[in-house]
Amino acid sequence: MLKTSFIEFNKQANYENLNIDSIVVSAHQTQCRNKKRGGVNELTHQDVGVHTSKIHTIVNGLGNSLYFKLSDGQVADVNLAVDVLKQVSLTNSNVIDDSAYGSADI
Repeated sequence: MLKTSFIEFNKQANYENLNIDSIVVSAHQTQCRNKKRGGVNELTHQDVGVHTSKIHTIVNGLGNSLYFKLSDGQVADVNLAVDVLKQVSLTNSNVIDDSAYGSADI
């Protein structure tokens, strides 16, 4: 269903201005323990690890996502930029990005 929605957005999208960017998504594992101190239970949170992923996306001028790709959180934006840009028509388009996408390949 999600794939069908993106295909429909692509058919109807305005490609004049496009923006490519990514965002890091973190999921924290938390360990909770009850410790008894002086007769009072105390809830203690301890981070045991942080797992990250990145969502690389290209959106049109209205902010509608036209394509996205998930990757490991440590993958550099520039490594997936060409793959993401190949998924949409760039004819007569202005592509806006930030310095993370500064590469001769792009």
